[in-house]
Amino acid sequence: MDQADYIRELEEKILELETRTKHLSNELRLTKQEHEVACTHFYEISSNLEKQVQSRTKDFLESMERMRMLIETIPDGILTFTMNGHIVDANPAIQLMLGYSLNELCERTYLEITPEKWHTIDSRALQEVFNKSPYSYHKELITKNGHVFTVHIILWIIQDRQGKPDKFVIFIKDMTEIIQNEEDKKKLEAQLRQSQKIEAIGTLAGGIAHDFNNILFPILGYSEMALSQLPPDSPIRRYLQEILKSSQRAKSLIQQILTFSRQKDQERKPLQVHLIVKETLKLLRSTIPSTIQIFEQYSTIHQLILADPVQIQQIIMNLCTNAYHAMLEKGGRIIVKLTEVKIDTERELLLRGNCVIDPGNYVKLEVTDTGHGMTPVIMERIFEPYFTTKGVGKGTGLGLSVVHGIVKNYGGYIQVKSEINKGTTFEIYFPSISQKENRFDNHITEQPTQRGHEHILLVDDETNVLEMEKLMLEQLGYKITPRTSSIEALEAFKANPSRFDLVITDMTMPNLTGDLLSQRMLKIRPDIPIILLTGFSDLISEEKAKAYGIREYVMKPVLQNKLAQSIRKLLDSTSS
Repeated sequence: MDQADYIRELEEKILELETRTKHLSNELRLTKQEHEVACTHFYEISSNLEKQVQSRTKDFLESMERMRMLIETIPDGILTFTMNGHIVDANPAIQLMLGYSLNELCERTYLEITPEKWHTIDSRALQEVFNKSPYSYHKELITKNGHVFTVHIILWIIQDRQGKPDKFVIFIKDMTEIIQNEEDKKKLEAQLRQSQKIEAIGTLAGGIAHDFNNILFPILGYSEMALSQLPPDSPIRRYLQEILKSSQRAKSLIQQILTFSRQKDQERKPLQVHLIVKETLKLLRSTIPSTIQIFEQYSTIHQLILADPVQIQQIIMNLCTNAYHAMLEKGGRIIVKLTEVKIDTERELLLRGNCVIDPGNYVKLEVTDTGHGMTPVIMERIFEPYFTTKGVGKGTGLGLSVVHGIVKNYGGYIQVKSEINKGTTFEIYFPSISQKENRFDNHITEQPTQRGHEHILLVDDETNVLEMEKLMLEQLGYKITPRTSSIEALEAFKANPSRFDLVITDMTMPNLTGDLLSQRMLKIRPDIPIILLTGFSDLISEEKAKAYGIREYVMKPVLQNKLAQSIRKLLDSTSS
């Protein structure tokens, strides 16, 4: 029984009491005094009942006010409609969702705000609610301006006083934001999977690089030793020189792989950019189809930039790969251009590309394609991490963000120009360095290989690498004690620490890695000079090696002359 029914019942009881009192007074023929007593008693009862009615009425009205405020302020929609589907009431939230006023909604049926494809499902839901109330499901609604959005419905039946179904009431929650959050969550999960995939590729690349270095090291070493023993007029010298040149290119390729897997800043040095560009384009020509032509345009480049050559290669590879994808279907041209520019004021570039740039001397790299171009909307987002216009599995969305990061890290500037169906141009401005800053000689004279006679403990678990290193160093006059086991090497060192003048050890070995072997040897003899050779390792860096007391950190594969210089540098500094 609700509040209104209760109040009506109380009023009926009061009326009944009044009538019965009159009847009793007539039937009993009460005296005037008895009648007055009876009336007093009656009015006391009546007054108490009236107070109860007023109290109940007040509670009822307050309850109704709270209900009204709740319905009007709740962010979710509430809609009431008859058994025939005619809407009879709607709260402000659903009015706002649908864009209708209350009067406009009351002129419509429930089906008129529902897309037609849902009508059959809604009919089943309205039938199902008789068996299970409330009943909930997802569906779509259509707004006044025709926009369709997803909602979650909770459906009730309202009964009349006789307990018969009278109306339907639905609670409506807009799922747009929730769905958007779910989509964002899926995108983040996809990005996480992509990051994990890239991390796994980096780890795999590092392992491949380590193994490939061990294969490449003997090729370089034996070729160099053979070349040093041949007479100057030998026809074989040319063949060995080509082997060395190809091996050096393979070494450079390994360094590129390690750039991705190590994910750390590389060493910067003064560079002539056009030499890096030419070498990189040679590598690219073999991977780009013949339907796409590559043109190189270089003016006289005297200025140098301070950069890491591998990162410059990375920039060129990324820009040219994107250009290639833009022309994949129809073919076209990639034009790579290098020029020296001097910016006197910021205004010059502001007029050309809305790019604020500091005055100074720059080496400008331009990469232009004749592909499909980009819209302004895409151009605004191309440097965002994970943004890509390529299909699933065809791009990580990291290429241009990496390029942007490298250029900004160098204090340079990057801008892009593009027109639909006409192509795209990337312009990169690298700050040039003055000749005073340049300590780089492009014509390095080959110094004679330094020799010695000291005793070296040589440790490497790869037998072919160890044998090659042994021959290389014995050729230079050194006495070598080789060990393929780091445990055996430590035992040999413990037996007579003063026997050895120098230790050369590989990093990646079973049982005891090169850094741990070095630390144990240094505990026995703190002044022992150690050279750590590594192809790749996540466990060690040059900074860590120096912190442990290791004097030299050399990346494999290493040429005989380079290794000889490192040995003499340590031994001569120790003896002086």
